[in-house]
This record gives sequence, C-alpha cells and structure tokens, in this order.
Amino acid sequence: MHPDADALLDAIFDAPDDDTPRLVYADWLQEHGQEAHAQFIRLQCAAARYPLWSDEANRLWEEIGRVWTRLDEEWWPATRDDWNLSNGARLDATHFHRGFLGNRLGLTCDQLARYGETCWPWLPLPETTLSSDPEDEYYEWDEDEEPQFADHESDEGAEPHIPRLFRIQRLHVRGNKWEHLRRLGCWPLVASPQLANLEVLDLGAVNLPSVYAERMLAPGRFPRLREVRLRVFDPKRHPNPAGCLTADVDTSALHLAELRRRLEARFEKVVWRVGP
Repeated sequence: MHPDADALLDAIFDAPDDDTPRLVYADWLQEHGQEAHAQFIRLQCAAARYPLWSDEANRLWEEIGRVWTRLDEEWWPATRDDWNLSNGARLDATHFHRGFLGNRLGLTCDQLARYGETCWPWLPLPETTLSSDPEDEYYEWDEDEEPQFADHESDEGAEPHIPRLFRIQRLHVRGNKWEHLRRLGCWPLVASPQLANLEVLDLGAVNLPSVYAERMLAPGRFPRLREVRLRVFDPKRHPNPAGCLTADVDTSALHLAELRRRLEARFEKVVWRVGP
C-alpha cells in the first residue's frame, strides 16, 4: 500500500460523513491508473445526495452499473466469492456505499486477508462485520459435552495475517444462534494485539465459551474497548451449551456469575443478550 493512499484513507475514516476526502482519494486513484475505481467513488458519492429512485439518482446508478462491469473484472475473484448473500446473489454495486464495501456485509477472516492485500487496500473498515466461512463444517453442540478446545493453548498464536487491523474500531461477529467463536475461527483475530483501537466488540450473535471470556480480561488486552455485547443463556429456556455464559445464578454456575461480574467491572458498558 502506498503511504499517500494510507493517509488519504485515514482522512476518509476520520470524517465518514464528508465526501471531500473520498473525492480526493478518487483523484489519487485516477492519477495512479485506477480510473474505474475513481469514477465509481465519484458516482456513488453523487448518487447518495439524491433521494433513492429519483430521476437523477436513477441516471447516476445507470452509470454506476456500467462502471461496475469494469470493476467486476478488475476485482475478480473478490466479486465472485461466496459472500453469504440471500438467494445466492452475487456481490454488486448495491453492496457498496459511497465507493466502499458496506460495513454490514460479513467477511470471513480469509476474505479480509486476501482482499485487503490484493484489490481492496482499504480493508478492514473501521466498522467491520465477521461471518463464518460457508465451507466450514457445521459444529453440532452436544448438551452434555464439556467444551473441548483442541487449539485452546495454541490459538493465541494463530493470528491470521490481516494488514491494518488497527483500523477496526467496531467489530461485529455474526453467526446463527448456535454458532460458536471456535467454529467461526474468529478468536485469533478477536484476540489480536493489533486491535489496539477497538472500542465496541459485539459477540451477541454467537456463543462465547467461558474460557474465551476469561481471556478477554487479560491485562493489557483491548486498551480502548468500552462496550461489549455478549450472549448469555437462560437455562429455563434452553440448557447451557458446553460452558457458555449462562443467565442462571445457582451453585453450579457461581464461577460464571463471578466472571460476568468481572466483565461488568472491566468494561464501561456490557450488554447481555439472553439467548437463544
């Protein structure tokens, strides 16, 4: 990545509602041979100023579609990857906002690594959503199973090579109601010391084993983290799955209740989502 481009991207992320830094970056892209991407940013910024479906917005989106046809080829294979879109849809220009990938579109760790190095040097965004790899095998919980972490001692050092993790300020981990951080393969990234600027960590959509919750409290981890969203389980609605945080406070769950207390003492705001 060119240092001038890094500085321009920092300016965009520091003023996300201002089009000026984006247009300056578009000029830089054009000067460096990336005319289609430059035009894409300009057109999407222009379209965002008009009401959706207005005549001017429709005209601009027709132009955006023509430019996207060129980018679809330039950014291959990123645009042909499996993005877990509904109805088997492919990634297209509507998944971008003012020239950048929408922050609610879930990326796997592998996608962040591959495309941040190749076609999208602006990844990851300050607000990033992680999702499971569609090729992963589904992990079935056994309600009587004790949590078995084969990589439980080694996964701290298995951090994926993803450049510029320091950009992430708000990280959401998305999964279905039974997905687990270990199955998603997200813990090495969530635990990365490069997440030094993380302010919000949303794990409310996945199961958080107590062993990982303990690690969140390690000294020096998450120096700027102020808000955490976590899932807990109400045993009256469903048995506690394999050591995950539970909403019940009884003799068998005293250590989990104490863990919850420590989390609330450590972080400014802890939001508990009762699941499933």
